Parts: sequence; C-alpha cells; structure tokens
Amino acid sequence: RTWFHRMRELECLWGFGFGRRTLQAVDGIGCVPGTYVAFRRSVARQVGGIVDGMNGEDADLTMTFGRLGYRVILDPQIRIYEDVPPTLLEFREQRLRWNRALVHVFARHAFFHAGLAGPRTWFTLTRVQAWRAQAFTHLLLAVYILTLSLLVPAYRSALLLALMVPVVTQALIIALLVALCFYYRRLRPLPFVLSWWAFFLLRHVFMIEAMFTLPSREAHPLRALQPRPHPVAQPVR
Repeated sequence: RTWFHRMRELECLWGFGFGRRTLQAVDGIGCVPGTYVAFRRSVARQVGGIVDGMNGEDADLTMTFGRLGYRVILDPQIRIYEDVPPTLLEFREQRLRWNRALVHVFARHAFFHAGLAGPRTWFTLTRVQAWRAQAFTHLLLAVYILTLSLLVPAYRSALLLALMVPVVTQALIIALLVALCFYYRRLRPLPFVLSWWAFFLLRHVFMIEAMFTLPSREAHPLRALQPRPHPVAQPVR
C-alpha cells in the first residue's frame, strides 16, 4: 500500500465518519460516491437512469433522489473496498475528474435551478462550491503573507498571526482525525496523520487545475465594441 492509500483512508474517515454523518441529520448529503451507494432501481429508471455526458453521475443521482423527496441514509456499519490511485499521476487524473464533477453537478442542481429543495441544494452545494472557489486564494494568500512579512518587517507580527489561522484549523482537523481513527478502530493510517497538510495542499493544487480543464464557450465580441466604418469614408453610390 502506498501513501495515497493511507491518506484516502483518512479522507474517508473524515468524509463518511464525520462530515456526511452530520449532514445526514438535516438530510443534506449531496453525494454518495458510486462505490458506496445502493439505490432503488425503479426510482432511478423513473428519473431517466444515470446521466450521460458529464462527470459526477453519482452526485447527480443523489441530488435527483433528494429533489424527489427521498432521504439519503448513511450506514457506517457497512464495509466497502475501493480502488485507490497508487501513483501521483493517477491521483491527479482522479481528482481532476472529481473536481470537474462538482461544477457540473452545481450547474444542474444549485438553488437557482432546484429552488429550496432541501438543504443539499441551498446549503451543501453552495458551501462546497464557495469553498472550492476560494482554493485560488488559499495558496496565494499564504505565499503573499510570507513574502510581505519578509519584505516589510513592520507587518511581520500581524501577518504571521493571520497565517496562524489556517495552521490552527489544520491542527484541529488532524486532532479530529486522530480521534476518528481510534473511534472507528482504524489505526493503520494513524502514523500518516501528520502528513494530512501535504495531502490537503495537493488536493488544492489539483482543484485549481481542474478549473482550467473546463470547456468554455466561444467568446463573441460585444457589438458596441466592434469597429464601425466611418460614414464619411464610405463611397457614395
């Protein structure tokens, strides 16, 4: 097993052992990954089956079921085995696909399309998308604070204090991961928990890269900005 296997195990403890269990209390789970999901076939056929032509088919199905009024139930007693990318290149490919999926699902099921169809539309999707939109600023802000503190010593104490906010946040997450490892008796990834910050930064890098892989529409110049021929220069017929 590689480092990615252990970090994925920690990620599942965080996502399924803590995050989704809290969202389940308000019926706000926005995605049950395809490896972990069991659903009613009749309802899936009712909504047209699994969507084609986009990433995030499992999240789309979860959101569609929720908009129909069905509750998404998470059972932490079930044990699932999944394939984990063992190399950096395969991990990058997976995370690019996952992050594109979030944009696709947000475009189909956000509150301005689905209305107030439960917390998964107006809270879960909005929160996740806002957090991922800030991924551009997280790394840049840290670099900016460090650079400015070196160049302008007068700001050093205040800037380093501001930099401590994400550091303390990650420290709390690491402490919670340790507690989750003991609670669920998953002690194998425990020695790797201190490298969570590196895994967190790596996910952010691929999150930003995924934004640049999204196809864009062809840009058309505004009619008001297009050059117009001068009336005097036109030949008179």
